[in-house]
Amino acid sequence: MKPATGPAGERPTGRREPQRDLRQDQQRDERDGQEDVREAVREAVQDAVRYDVTADAAAGRTTPRGASLVHPLPIGRKNRFARGYNRDAREARMALEGAMARVLTVAGAQLGPIQRSDTKAQCVARMIELMRRAKARGAQLVVFPELALTTFFPRWLIEDEAELDAYYEREVPNADTIALFDESRRLGVGFYLGYAELVEEGGRKRRFNTSILVDTSGTIVGKYRKVHLPGHADYRPHLPFQHLEKRYFEPGDLGFPVWRTMGGVMGMAICNDRRWPETYRVMGLKGVELVMLGFNTPAMNRDGGEAHYLRVHHSNLVMSAGAYQNGTWVVGVAKAGREEGVDMTGSSIIVAPSGEIVAQSCTLGDELIVADCDFDQCQFNKTTVFDFAAHRRIEHYGIITAQTGATPPP
Repeated sequence: MKPATGPAGERPTGRREPQRDLRQDQQRDERDGQEDVREAVREAVQDAVRYDVTADAAAGRTTPRGASLVHPLPIGRKNRFARGYNRDAREARMALEGAMARVLTVAGAQLGPIQRSDTKAQCVARMIELMRRAKARGAQLVVFPELALTTFFPRWLIEDEAELDAYYEREVPNADTIALFDESRRLGVGFYLGYAELVEEGGRKRRFNTSILVDTSGTIVGKYRKVHLPGHADYRPHLPFQHLEKRYFEPGDLGFPVWRTMGGVMGMAICNDRRWPETYRVMGLKGVELVMLGFNTPAMNRDGGEAHYLRVHHSNLVMSAGAYQNGTWVVGVAKAGREEGVDMTGSSIIVAPSGEIVAQSCTLGDELIVADCDFDQCQFNKTTVFDFAAHRRIEHYGIITAQTGATPPP
């Protein structure tokens, strides 16, 4: 039996047609509601962009003046959209907080050994490769080790001045290093670089163990010269290797400056500086939020009494303490592996303001460690336990700058 048909052969609609119309209305209402949510999120992000994050962060504010982290959201035409309001509010809040966050993704670029025969161009090529890998992992800043362009030459007595001068840079960038700056500019990645610096002043040569900070445009924004020089100036033939930093470098003469760049307050240190609490405290008193330091540390203490595992422990300990006691991120990057017969510790780390190690190398070669450094995390320690303005008692600290050696009681 054929089904009945209406005029012009059309089938009767029955009860299904109104159901189809209802579904279309529901779909249309849902599209309208979703567009309401998207518009609200866009408005929230725009509010965050207009908000002066830097000024309010300095004043200890974490939300926009007169604003809520949850932007008012239209619910839609139908009451059934009220069920999604909390979810939509969370999305808007996350968008707003994301726009406000001061997060810099930082990579520590550990280098394996650099032999005496390796050229500076070869070292730069390795660093460029690490910088490219860091960019692929989202890094905006790369920290290289101390003396990253050469082997650690203070382990030898070098009496020929021309041979010694070849380890130093008279200016940076130069023909050997310009490729690193060009790649930094192309990738939009800043970097910290340690090298030996030679300058001529007053008719004499001055030599420093130096680092520079370069921003994401490939521009040098800061220079630091190592203050705490370890080792000795005289040749000591009985030792398995020399440590002649006091012969080949002067103590740094720039102090411990900091710079506001790349979204935070940044400072630098080099190797042995990390072992001295004054290094971090001077920068901490200037509001530092990220301390970068490169190091070349042998796996053995020439004087004995310190096992390899203790060398690593002590290195990690002082950086963690410096981070915690000053409410700052610390990125310590090593030279690693066997360099000219001397084993180097490696153990590059990134430390949070809490003092916790959040990234650590696990090889003795070229290796990247990466962490998202949220500068706003620094504020907890800076405004609680280590609120310097509230708790420091400088009337009792005079001995720290009045003398160098210890004076035990009689």
